[in-house]
Amino acid sequence: MKKKKINEEIKARRRKKIKRKKSQNRKNQNRKNQNQKKILKRRRKKQENKQEEDKKMKKKRYNRREEERKRVVGKAVKVNFNLKRFINVNLYYNSFCCCSKKIMEESKTQDYVDISYSDFYKKILKVKR
Repeated sequence: MKKKKINEEIKARRRKKIKRKKSQNRKNQNRKNQNQKKILKRRRKKQENKQEEDKKMKKKRYNRREEERKRVVGKAVKVNFNLKRFINVNLYYNSFCCCSKKIMEESKTQDYVDISYSDFYKKILKVKR
């Protein structure tokens, strides 16, 4: 009887050990799963943060480009203004306006013939034949 009791006690201990191991394995698996889920969440958050940062950077780049364009346009107007060129253009324009009246009067006194396009075209066709 003692042997049976001892054997039963040993078997009971073994069963308890096996149950403990199984429960520990389950707990470990649950922890691993939870850790994996946490890791996945972290990765998703990192990706989302990267995407948001990329969007912000694109906006900043676009804004910088616009600012540079505005600066360049402003500078171009200031830098490209040339006083000599301005004076020469004004002189040319004024002289042309003053002389155009004389040129027009001279053209009125000269005799010239008005020819329409269709007449001109007909004359060319007759010459070619």
